[in-house]
Order: sequence, then C-alpha cells, then structure tokens
Amino acid sequence: MPHGIACSFTLPLVIDSVRGIGDFRGAALSRIFDCDLEGASDWLTGLLAGLGVATNPAAYGVGYQEWSEIVADALDGERGRNFIGDKACFIETANAWASETRDGSEPEAIGLS
Repeated sequence: MPHGIACSFTLPLVIDSVRGIGDFRGAALSRIFDCDLEGASDWLTGLLAGLGVATNPAAYGVGYQEWSEIVADALDGERGRNFIGDKACFIETANAWASETRDGSEPEAIGLS
C-alpha cells in the first residue's frame, strides 16, 4: 500500500474517535476544518473518495481480524501511545469502520501495486 494512502485513509476514523474530546484539542480540530468534528469526518471522507481513496480497510484486502491486530499494534507503538483520544473509543470506532462502509454499501476492493 502506498505510504500516502496508508497515512490518509484512516484520518476520518481518527476524527470520529475523538469526537467529544473537548478542550483545546477538540477546538483546534474544529478550527482546522471550520466545522464540528462530525462534519470534518464527513468532509474528509468525501475528499478522500473524490481522490479514489477508500476509508474502509476491506477495500485494501484487510479483513476484520487483521485490522483489529493492526489497530492493537499501532496503539502499542510510540505514536499510538501519544494518541490524544481515548484508546477504547478508537478501538470501538475502528472496529465499526472495518465492519461496514460509511454509506452502508459493501467495500469495493482496490488493487494497489
């Protein structure tokens, strides 16, 4: 998977998982996107879709179990330990994202070289 896609396809998930975080972090994210965090996630999902970047791991051939392991490993890593949100909320949100697409349709597999 290209690095840019690997880094970007989960950004709406990250935004969803920090909704309600409040304080300066939530305010900063709202200022960046010029809307509430729900709107930010939807906007970013649309932007990525327009660029041909799916936001569901299944579109990249990553199954639910493998996705759960990737998320757990990422949260245990150096960057994961610096995550600004609640890790349990992130895991719950990540699992929901892996089990369905944002619009309820089946994820379309994307071939990447």
